[in-house]
This record gives sequence, structure tokens and C-alpha cells, in this order.
Amino acid sequence: TVYMNLVDRMVQGGDVEQTERLVGEAMNWAGNHQDRTMEAWLLFAGSRLDYRRSDLYRARDRAKDALKLYTAIDDKGKCAEIQNHLAMIEYTDGNNNAAIDHIRQALELANVPPVQANADFIRGLIAKKAKKIQEAAEHFRKANETAGAVGLAPLALEAGFHYGESLLLSQQTTKAADVLARVAQIAQALQNKVRERGAVALLAQAHGMLHNYEAALQMASRTLQLSQELKFDRFVPLDIYNVAYFNLQMGRATEALSLFSKARERANHEDVAFLRELHFHMGVASLRIGEKGNAASSFREALSHAQKTKDMRKVMQAAEHLAGIEADRGDKASAVRLLNEAIKAAEAANLREERKGLRKKLDDLGG
Repeated sequence: TVYMNLVDRMVQGGDVEQTERLVGEAMNWAGNHQDRTMEAWLLFAGSRLDYRRSDLYRARDRAKDALKLYTAIDDKGKCAEIQNHLAMIEYTDGNNNAAIDHIRQALELANVPPVQANADFIRGLIAKKAKKIQEAAEHFRKANETAGAVGLAPLALEAGFHYGESLLLSQQTTKAADVLARVAQIAQALQNKVRERGAVALLAQAHGMLHNYEAALQMASRTLQLSQELKFDRFVPLDIYNVAYFNLQMGRATEALSLFSKARERANHEDVAFLRELHFHMGVASLRIGEKGNAASSFREALSHAQKTKDMRKVMQAAEHLAGIEADRGDKASAVRLLNEAIKAAEAANLREERKGLRKKLDDLGG
């Protein structure tokens, strides 16, 4: 019992090498005592450890060895659990048909709630990968409800997170916000900061789409706090940007500009798509506080990045803002040139209404 409790904890989050040594020590003990059930359990634990470190070949082998022992002692529940585990291995290895076959075998062995919950979760992942978002959402919903009903909190958390994400992707934004708020609370209760961060990051997006900017700002700020606590340095520039963006939406342009500058300092300068959005909104913030020179510099940067990423909508928007700045300066020729560039971008992106507005601006300038 001590071995099993310790191994179970170590497999979930302990040092991999220490855990492997512990599994080996426990396996020797089980062999000396001719305890086939424990040997099977340890092989399954070892397979889960292999999966955690992405050694799918060994994970598959140890799982199959465990399955043989559990089949010999006729433990259908454990056999079903391992079949679902093998399904997860095959899904991760890109073998969706093999994964579905393992799920079918799992349910044939033991069609009980814990097995059903895992089966639905994996089916959701397969559907999500195939971009069948509505189907994925339904599988994740079932997995979340079933896992919650039988007390499988970690699985309920994972399924709930993917359910909320799927709802967001399918533009069921209000429903997604409700689900993600619950997921964030569960993650916090389970002290799972990684999953809480993922949930509040998506929740910030959902509130932003619903124009609940104060709630979005709270969630974006919590996301940044968790990234810093977890030392997820690669996410910090984006998280700062999101806090800045929601401040801008709430009319706090000066604060937003300061935060955008911090995000720029920490940004990966090879991430052109991020720099495009960052510089564009720096331009918007600068313009709102009357810093037209800085705004023009930011919009030029945004225009350059938008051209590199072939984002015609952003090319149009940046060129339009620059045209307005040049017109205010009295440089009609530059304003006309930029408006023509914006019109071409609008045509390329099939933005008909926007093109009409730009055409009117050009006519007003006499261009």
C-alpha cells in the first residue's frame, strides 16, 4: 500500500528518474512476493510515467504487458482502464483509428461511468483535432458531467476546460464564459495553477468578446499573475499585452500605452503577428492621448508587420490611421497615397463596407 500510494503520487508529478527507480524497487518487491496484481499495477503506472515523458513506444509496451496480466486474473475494470490509456497513447501518436478501436474495447469490457468519462474525453480530443468542434464539445460535456458525478475531479477539470474552449471556438460565448468560470474555480480548489491559468486566459477572451471589459481585465490580470508565479516567461509579453488592451478598451489610454511598452520590451521580435497587433494598439493608445508622432511611428511598424503577415484588414486599418495623421499635418499627397493603399487592402480582403468609407474619405480629400 505504501509503495502504491507513493508511486501513484510520483507518477503524477514527481522527478521522472526517481519515480523510475521507485517503480523498479517496488517491482522487485512484488516479484519476490509473487504478487501478480501489483506487478500489473506497476507496469500500468510505469506506462503512465512513460506517457508523461513522451516515450510513447515504451508506454505502449508496458501498457500491453499490464493488460496481459490483468486479463489473466480477469480484472475487466483494470483492462478497460488500460484500453482507454492505450487509446490516449495512440491519439497522441496520431493514430486516431487505433485510438477509437481501444475505446470500443474499453467500453465492451466495462461500460461503467469512469470508463465512459475517459472514453468521451478521448473522443472529444479526436473530434477537436479533426476540427469537428460541435461534436467535440458534446463529448467533453458528457465527460465533464460523468467524471464530476463519480468524483474524478482531475478528469472533470480537463474535460470542463476543453468543453469551455470548444464552446468559445463555436462562438457560444456566454455559455463558454459560464463553463470557464466554473473550471477556473475548480482548478483553484485543486491548486492546479497551470489549468487555472489556461481557464482564466480563455475567460478573459470570452468577456472581451462580450464587451465585459472590466471582467476581462480582471481575468487578464490574473492570467499575468499566474504566468509570473509559474515562470511561464514566454507567455508574459502576451499577458501584459492583454492587460493593456483591456485597459485601452476601458478608456485608460495612458496606462495602456505604458503596459504596451513593457510588452514590447519583452516580446519575441521574430513573432511578427504579435508585433503587428502590439504596434497597432500602441498607435491607437498614442493617438487617444494626442501623441501623433508616436502614433504615426507605431502605425508604420504595424503596417510593415501586417504586410509581412498578409493581414489585409490590418494593412487597411493601419494605412487609414496613418492617412488621418498625415491629413491633419496638411500632407495631402501622403494622405491620398495611404488611403489608396487602404482601399487596395480592403478590396483584397473583400471588405466592401470599409472600402465605401475609405472611398468617401478619399473623395473628401479631393483625391
